[in-house]
Amino acid sequence: QDKDNIVWVPAFNDLPYYTLNRGQSWTQVTLPGNSGNCCLTANYFSREVIAADRVLDRTFYLYDWANGNIFRTQDGGQNWTAFPGVLSTYAYHGKLKTVPGQAEHLFFARGEEQSIPQMDGLFRSTDGGQSWNKLSGTDEVINFAIGKAAPDGTYPTLFLQGKVNGEFGYFMSTDEGQT
Repeated sequence: QDKDNIVWVPAFNDLPYYTLNRGQSWTQVTLPGNSGNCCLTANYFSREVIAADRVLDRTFYLYDWANGNIFRTQDGGQNWTAFPGVLSTYAYHGKLKTVPGQAEHLFFARGEEQSIPQMDGLFRSTDGGQSWNKLSGTDEVINFAIGKAAPDGTYPTLFLQGKVNGEFGYFMSTDEGQT
């Protein structure tokens, strides 16, 4: 990975900035079709809206919470492509994460919400954010993490806090979320 390339998302709805020289200079990004209420409205939300691809150099993904867009850059932040309305909107504590060792694999959950009916399952994309599928049985996901693959596995282990098949608890999957 290019350690000189950083994308930073400030609070209070400022658009992100990128650097290609490890912070010696910064440039604000242009996001075509952003909501104007894009990224981090307040610094007290535990929202994770930006994620770097763990395989593809200079590739980042950004969640626009006001319209459910995913933006992707493949040149370190200079140019962004929008995938409009592919995720739910207003995920106050939404989390977007990439998968180590898997190019263009992402997971997203709304996280904890003020109203339980607003909470949703765990969503997965394997095409860089263009399309998403909800993992079967997941509901009311509060948090999730991606860990090391099981000794006999090749895909990282998924950990989830929330409801799976109607039961609340802590869960793990070693088969890409199938079980």
